[in-house]
Amino acid sequence: MNTSQHAPTDACHGVHCYAHHVDEPDAGAYRVCLECGHAYRTPGELRSAYRRTVLAVPAAGVPWWWRWWRAATARATQIDYCPHCGATL
Repeated sequence: MNTSQHAPTDACHGVHCYAHHVDEPDAGAYRVCLECGHAYRTPGELRSAYRRTVLAVPAAGVPWWWRWWRAATARATQIDYCPHCGATL
């Protein structure tokens, strides 16, 4: 397993995260994205990534307070897409 950024190879294909270009084993992970391979180790890690995405992406016609409230009250069980690539978890 290679923890530094690298291009995917046949040896690391099953554990390679295409969002960060590092190997992330999915053993013991809370959820793993089937598209990019990113492994969220805990529900808190998934929520943190979701919050960063929701607050960083401007949405036309959506008030800032609604985005803040949505990010602040999100539970990991309610997040159904990968904040890194947008694919369904």
